[in-house]
Amino acid sequence: MKKVLSFLGGVTAALAASAVGLEAVARLGAEDFVPPESVPPRAIPPDDPSLVGKEVWVALGDSVVYGSKVPEGSSWVSVLQESIQTRWQDAQRVLVNAGIPGETSVMAVWRVARDVTSYMPKVALVAYGLNDAMLARSVQDRAWERQFWLYHGKFPRSWRTFWQIKDQLSPEAYTSQSAAPRVSPEAFEAALRAIVGRLQLEGIRVYLLTTPPPDERFQRAWPENKRSYQRSLIVFYNQIIRNVAESKKAGLIDIFTRFPRQGLDTLIWEDGLHPNASGHSLISEIVLERLIEDKVLPEPPQMVLKEGG
Repeated sequence: MKKVLSFLGGVTAALAASAVGLEAVARLGAEDFVPPESVPPRAIPPDDPSLVGKEVWVALGDSVVYGSKVPEGSSWVSVLQESIQTRWQDAQRVLVNAGIPGETSVMAVWRVARDVTSYMPKVALVAYGLNDAMLARSVQDRAWERQFWLYHGKFPRSWRTFWQIKDQLSPEAYTSQSAAPRVSPEAFEAALRAIVGRLQLEGIRVYLLTTPPPDERFQRAWPENKRSYQRSLIVFYNQIIRNVAESKKAGLIDIFTRFPRQGLDTLIWEDGLHPNASGHSLISEIVLERLIEDKVLPEPPQMVLKEGG
């Protein structure tokens, strides 16, 4: 009986993925947001008086957006804010950091309304991938992904009911960790599409950022074949980001290809994964360059001395 249920569950998932076409429902309204207990309060509420009359931008992402492993004020979001205020003498643009360490894309879809669209921003910078590709899939990750497909996929109601019954009859399928990505490639792509689609429906200009590359210090204790597989997954998930940006006509800021392979250890923290302060500064420069190129920001005032002057 369990084998039959498992087989039927697999068929159901395959049919669901086909029906979704890797396209999750884009319209995620505020009423759809169910805040998990792990989501911290917002640093700057949307109704904060300091935002009145300002042009708000939001950076949505994981620990790379949040600024883990670096001193406060050293995240690329903070550095970008400071650069804009300094180089353009512009205090009218405010960047809200909506990064949460450890978060994956399928977790993020639940807070798009609360932590992004509620600010009515002009620009959204979305950065996921490292956690999604990480070979550390847990029971909680499986539950998050299942919940994503159930409530953000184009499932007929009967399929949702069937899957919920299957979970009750076969709970052992979700009670073990596995050496698999925390979020499957299909769910990662669908979640990015859902986030981008929801933001674009609000008229927000969206940029997807690829991840920084890990360096040789990352997970040195792992066997080389597992390390090699992990590196290939990060490359693969970054290609998914590029594909989604192209198909959704969103902006792409390719951090992965812009980080130099020589001297990478000077930009990445000692864990081999998170950018250090220099790495965050470089990300800020790359983002700034793209925003100027797209005329989201004007050319900065020239501050170069003339020859002989």
